[in-house]
Amino acid sequence: MTLRNAICLGLGGAVLAACSAVNGSQPAGPTVASSVRYSKVRYAVKELVIPADSCCIIATDQRINKVYVSSGVNLSGNHTTVVDAKTFSVVAGVAGFGGAWNADSKTHNVWLAGLYSGNVEVYSGKTDSRVATVSLGFCPVGSWVDTRHRYAWVSAQCGSDHDPVWAIDADTYAVVAGPIDTPGVMNQTVVNSVTGRFYVDKDGTTNYEVDPDKSFAVKKTSFGIAYNVDI
Repeated sequence: MTLRNAICLGLGGAVLAACSAVNGSQPAGPTVASSVRYSKVRYAVKELVIPADSCCIIATDQRINKVYVSSGVNLSGNHTTVVDAKTFSVVAGVAGFGGAWNADSKTHNVWLAGLYSGNVEVYSGKTDSRVATVSLGFCPVGSWVDTRHRYAWVSAQCGSDHDPVWAIDADTYAVVAGPIDTPGVMNQTVVNSVTGRFYVDKDGTTNYEVDPDKSFAVKKTSFGIAYNVDI
């Protein structure tokens, strides 16, 4: 794997930087972030300017050294910048699609939400090209891939206070379930690839989970908002 350095976004989101965590003396290059609480300090080892409308969601695929920087909800449409993490150079751009929070470590695909198009585009990190388009409706804004259970989860807005999600077969691109009604306005989402459950933050106050093992039933969780999963 080549992604040994952290990937950092600069102020304003227009600069992507490869950041190195070090102790002791400062290496050459500008400091992009620091901490007074910890001994480790991150320094930029290389910077890359990306389009401002391709910000600020980052997905990475360490096995093929790809970084995807994209927008989720952008009034001009979602956009994605594809970066080669080995050469730290832009290798492709995808206009009109974005919102990928992670990559499929099995197929090396990313699922890019199309917002105004009502579609999600399956994009190959191996070939840097589109491999499929899945029509969903509403306004798709983000995606997570559960590599273990082989579901691509796509969330959308434009649901009139009932923003939906879909579970899609990550190998055949067939919709398995959806649109699944999740009451409220869509905010943060995250998938737990151990349990297979998909978590949805509604209005920043209520957390719902969608359980594929229970016919994709939706229920409120007993805990606060799920911002990430430690697996």
